[in-house]
Amino acid sequence: MAWVDGTQWTGGFPRKRPSNSYYKQIRPILVLLRILGRFPYSMSADGVKPFRMTSAPAIYTIFFYTACCCLSVKTTISLITMLKDSQNYDHSLQILMLMTYLIQNFVIPITYWQKSGQILEYIALWSKFESEYTKEFNQLSCHRWINYGAIISLPIGFLYCFRIYLQVGVGLSNCLMFLLMIYASDLLTLLWMTTLYEVRQQARKLCQIVSKEGIGKETQRKRYCWLMISRLTSSFGDAIGLATGGLLTSLFFSFLIGWYGRLTSFMNRIKRAEYVWWEFAESSTIYVFFFFMLDSAERTTIEAGTKFSSIVLNLKHSKMDKETLNDMSLLLSCISTCPPIVTFAGFVEVNRTLLTTLVSNSVTYLVMLFQYRRE
Repeated sequence: MAWVDGTQWTGGFPRKRPSNSYYKQIRPILVLLRILGRFPYSMSADGVKPFRMTSAPAIYTIFFYTACCCLSVKTTISLITMLKDSQNYDHSLQILMLMTYLIQNFVIPITYWQKSGQILEYIALWSKFESEYTKEFNQLSCHRWINYGAIISLPIGFLYCFRIYLQVGVGLSNCLMFLLMIYASDLLTLLWMTTLYEVRQQARKLCQIVSKEGIGKETQRKRYCWLMISRLTSSFGDAIGLATGGLLTSLFFSFLIGWYGRLTSFMNRIKRAEYVWWEFAESSTIYVFFFFMLDSAERTTIEAGTKFSSIVLNLKHSKMDKETLNDMSLLLSCISTCPPIVTFAGFVEVNRTLLTTLVSNSVTYLVMLFQYRRE
């Protein structure tokens, strides 16, 4: 893990508390994720102090995660018991979906904790970018939406858990586990969407500057600025891509079970599906969620890569001297060799084509499940 002694500086973390607007904007999300045991870090007036195992944040995180694991095991045992005793097909499917969603809680040290250092380095990268390009670029503007999203997500989680309590019959203590997981997932999604939006805004501003001024004026500064935006794009996927990819994988399998239950209900001519109708609607909206997550990544990649390179290529080369042409060639070479790509921690590139892959895999798995059921 990227934890170091706070008295010795060995990483790329800021020595002082970041004063950039990006950190101020996402700070509510980071604080809430720290409370939920997802993002263990300490930010004091003297700067970032990643952990010793005896530090208060580390002890709290380990204690909170241990308590959540115990509650998750208790909830899983309760769901397995309910599954064995269930005589209703729809009710059994609902239980299976909840068990699939619970898997996320057991992989938190892998998906969140080990990436804490990269998230802090990403905040430092934003601080460096804003300190060097304050005059040219827009101030970040999503802080209100982040606050609204963090507030609205909690009652939505309460409503979902209340429905689980009524339909499945899960105890209130078990519903608490689902509430914490849903809220953490909403916060992670909010962090993903707002950060990519802000990177996209900075890339759009750079495109406007190049279109207006050309590439000849302050060529090195513009090239370095583009490299910074490219790093902001690519490093973000490395920082939280593993947690986001794990969330999407869990939702994908929940979606698969829900659709399988709905189609099986139709095939068996069930007179009235008590729970699967709701799961059918929920499972359908998951793909809408997938689309917005993947679309935001692709739009950012296009804005910072393809669109910017096309603007540079469309500049009037006849009015450029030899030095400017060489600088422009170097800039295009940088774009081709270091394209801004968002990934899920390097495992897979995040774009809209991934949505079609998920759809085709869903159809394939559904066909396999129905064939297995017939056998």
